[in-house]
Amino acid sequence: EQQLIIEGLDKEQSFTTELVPAWAEVTMDSDPQGADIFLDGELLGQTPFNAEILEGNHEIGIKLSGFKLWQDKINVVANESLELTDVKLQPVDAVLFLVSDPPRANATADGEYKGLTPLEFALKPGKESTIRLFKQGYRSASRKISVNSGEEKRLIVKLAPELVKVEFNITPKDAKLFIDGVAKDKANQVLEL
Repeated sequence: EQQLIIEGLDKEQSFTTELVPAWAEVTMDSDPQGADIFLDGELLGQTPFNAEILEGNHEIGIKLSGFKLWQDKINVVANESLELTDVKLQPVDAVLFLVSDPPRANATADGEYKGLTPLEFALKPGKESTIRLFKQGYRSASRKISVNSGEEKRLIVKLAPELVKVEFNITPKDAKLFIDGVAKDKANQVLEL
């Protein structure tokens, strides 16, 4: 704003003024580079990128395929440059669908309890994870698995029954032995159950 006195009488007058920018220079970069930059929901460009952004509060997002969206709020102050150059993008999680035979086995991934099978959970990509299953009456089972970023993998694990030897000494000798409703050929014998 500037106050002027107009002399009139067909006299030509001039005035000069210097405008102060209402924006600031913002430098953006990410690791890895080539990520899309969104400012207040609109595509701005790709990293690395320099832009003149109007002063005020803004929401910024940086997204690259195969990586999680990085988001932040920035306050741009006129004539004060801002650098967002330390943005490290994280790979998207991988998904594992875990099934056991028999079902409803307890499951852990790298020692962290995940629940009862069948179940689906996220794994860190690019690293070998140890999946462990256990259920009463069955031997525990472990599997090592590696998944890539964004990958969906299915793992089926058959649990072996935990057997014990049982010796049957039945009197009278001609008695019939049934196990789970199935007749055995002789009553006196040793079975793994």
